[in-house]
Amino acid sequence: MKQIAAAHDAIFAQVCGVVAGRLAVDLDTAAGILERVAKRKCVRTSELAADVVASCADSTVYLPRMLYTNDDEYEPAA
Repeated sequence: MKQIAAAHDAIFAQVCGVVAGRLAVDLDTAAGILERVAKRKCVRTSELAADVVASCADSTVYLPRMLYTNDDEYEPAA
């Protein structure tokens, strides 16, 4: 069970890095964005994370707009 949790944490950290890079925000902000988007879309964070990973290799994977643009005016990472 600990291995599964550790793997989930590692994947989530990588996904946060992808979102942080796309939106030019820090990792904590990216994590908050992922959690908020998952809640708004009524999906588990892990499902959204899987879609983010898939979108890196497949441009036809749909992601919510918040994961592509900084429409909410998050502060850029320093």
